[in-house]
Amino acid sequence: MKTKPEIFPLALGLALLMLTLFVAQPARASSATNANPLNAARQNHTATLLPSGKVLVVGGFGGSGSSGAISTTELYDPATGMWTATGEMTNKRACHTATLLPSGKVLVVGGTGDPSNSLSSAELYDPLTGMWTATGALHTARYL
Repeated sequence: MKTKPEIFPLALGLALLMLTLFVAQPARASSATNANPLNAARQNHTATLLPSGKVLVVGGFGGSGSSGAISTTELYDPATGMWTATGEMTNKRACHTATLLPSGKVLVVGGTGDPSNSLSSAELYDPLTGMWTATGALHTARYL
């Protein structure tokens, strides 16, 4: 039979384990919230996190029965949960790439304007002005 001094370290260790498992766990969110919907339904678009914390959503194929690519872009502000339209691209495109550059600008390259043609063009988005400018093109048109 164990004496009280032998049981004490075991009981202390068990108590610390229980404390770690049940009390020291980080709080978890009890529910998620839905963001407001985009201004334009789209698919095969890109979403790029900007240094400001906003999200730039670019192009894609339009929704609601639209079969062609769209040139519209939107900014999502997580602080307000709202979407706002920003400058339109010079080309309609979907299935393209979007890359955040060290300057904070976003480079959008290639894609397709409609299901039968691919694009070689590229554009730069400036989040300070909300404007798009054409930049160097690819040697070969391509899309994702």
